[in-house]
Amino acid sequence: EHCELDEDRPLIIAGISCTTCQKKPFAGNRYACLVCHNYDLCEECHTGKRFSKHHLPYHPMQQIMLKEAYAAQNPPPESIFRCPYCGDGELSASGLRDHCQELHQNCPGIRVRCSICGVCRVPYKNFTLLKSSLLDHLRDYHGLKGTEEAQNSG
Repeated sequence: EHCELDEDRPLIIAGISCTTCQKKPFAGNRYACLVCHNYDLCEECHTGKRFSKHHLPYHPMQQIMLKEAYAAQNPPPESIFRCPYCGDGELSASGLRDHCQELHQNCPGIRVRCSICGVCRVPYKNFTLLKSSLLDHLRDYHGLKGTEEAQNSG
């Protein structure tokens, strides 16, 4: 299946409002804060660095493209995830797991949102601050086990 984007007709994000300007629905990409609960910006507010007072500007934001825009990239990029702890970006799913394993294993008390869940569009009510550590979530929910764990379970 091929998806063509019409440059004159922007794609619309429905069902989510921009936390800063309250626009709903809005066109273009969405940016989700990986630290704040239920904090999303439209592309215009994100690019203009307009934030609400409840959000800190250094919090990592995950770009969430519309499915049609993502599918139109040939080939779609694999390394699009951002670490919610430090903001490192352009990680693959397994790269995010490896990154968290190496650098953020001792962050179990810090609640964050999973960038994979945001990009893969899990139901919005489930794209919230995790109750478990991100590393546990990546292993248990997304099945991203490390090489050592995969060998032990096989």
